[in-house]
Amino acid sequence: MKLNEYLIDKESASVEVGASRSAEQVRSGGSGTLACTPYRLVYVDGNDVTDISLKGVNSIQYRGMEYPKSYLVSGVGATIFGLFVALVMRGASGVEPIPEGAVWGVAALSIAAGILTLVWGLFIRRASLKVHTPNKTYRFFSTDSSLKEIGHAVRGHEMKN
Repeated sequence: MKLNEYLIDKESASVEVGASRSAEQVRSGGSGTLACTPYRLVYVDGNDVTDISLKGVNSIQYRGMEYPKSYLVSGVGATIFGLFVALVMRGASGVEPIPEGAVWGVAALSIAAGILTLVWGLFIRRASLKVHTPNKTYRFFSTDSSLKEIGHAVRGHEMKN
């Protein structure tokens, strides 16, 4: 379903942005469309539609483009593990029953994977918007910096109504 198919007659979106409900969504702009109309916030992703009345929005939190913390933790962890294996291997040469080349290979792969994860995190930075209602908190993510305009539009329409 597309956003225009969901909106009612003569209803238009003041702001639209490509977004996702998943923090791990990597594609540019996200997988769905988040839009603000004068009366509601609508998110359409395929056949799934989330419809939030602006009267029910208690607060909105916007965070600008950020490095994903899970990539930071994973990248640093893998790199430290690889360095640890390399240091242990260097100090225990010839003691363990595992072939020396295999241990060095694990250390090198771990370090490389950690560094690649850290670099990849730079490419998938994204902004986030949390919309709090009395019953639920909705989270939206986008690589499009215009996600902040959704928050401004919600508050702008709220002041008019």
